[in-house]
Amino acid sequence: MQHALSTRRRRPVFAHPTALSVAVMRRSSQKGMTLVEVLGALVSASVGLLGVAAIQLVSVRNNQEAYVRLHASALTDDILERIRMNPQGFGDGQYDVDFNGTGTKTSSSIARTDLQTWQKKIDKQLPGGRFDAAGAINRIAGTRTVVVTVRWSSSPKSDVRSASTQGILRTSTEI
Repeated sequence: MQHALSTRRRRPVFAHPTALSVAVMRRSSQKGMTLVEVLGALVSASVGLLGVAAIQLVSVRNNQEAYVRLHASALTDDILERIRMNPQGFGDGQYDVDFNGTGTKTSSSIARTDLQTWQKKIDKQLPGGRFDAAGAINRIAGTRTVVVTVRWSSSPKSDVRSASTQGILRTSTEI
């Protein structure tokens, strides 16, 4: 008799065989995702899209700055060519002007016209308009070197003027 009891299979105490098979069946037949998984995927996708939007914003800002610098460089080249075409006026210092300057009364009509045209182009093509966009030309004494500086406002809608909101392009060349 002892032998018969030892070969007998014992049932697990923790679960009924039919309840265990139903639980296994439910897990294997589950399809789709839970709400928590969906929310997790939505949050990670949102973070990724915000990152892409931030990169796009920086790219647009940098492209705009490069575009303005290209115009400033072209305007600098323009006045340097005008100065090269009038070596007498350059030698007499008729092109030496501070920001928004258009020459002196003693400047020749060629130099005055060149400077007025140049300043109008700066005002029109660079952000900041008549007050913040300007050019200056300085000759280094005793040399044929000229320094052309063009400045503009990087944020035209800002009421606060500071060095961080201004763009500056300075070119030095020998005539």
